[in-house]
Amino acid sequence: MKDLQIVMQKALSVSLLLTFYCCITSCKTSKEYNTNNKNYKIERYKSKGFFTGVTVKTYDNIKKDLLLPSTKVINNVYLEGTVFSLGLGKHNLSILYPSKQSIDIKLLIKEKDSIVVKAHLPDENIVD
Repeated sequence: MKDLQIVMQKALSVSLLLTFYCCITSCKTSKEYNTNNKNYKIERYKSKGFFTGVTVKTYDNIKKDLLLPSTKVINNVYLEGTVFSLGLGKHNLSILYPSKQSIDIKLLIKEKDSIVVKAHLPDENIVD
């Protein structure tokens, strides 16, 4: 019985490793186009695999390389994290962080899209 458990664990490890390898190799992308805005940049890639999704990276507007753990709101659903699997069609993305101006972006997801959004959040205008 113990030998069967060891064999099953090894089989599971190998299958997970193969799954991970297949995901990585099937997600090779080619750049389709870029969209630039004053506060954000959208890069659209076409995946050779089956992944369709959005990666959102949020940075400080002054310290350009400082990553901010912002809240993302996609179609009125509050989410934490950076990578999201979205269905095809139109989506509304809002990026929120305390004391920073929010950014609203309209996304159109097409088949096999892999979209990267890089946003630089400016400071909130504070009036005394």
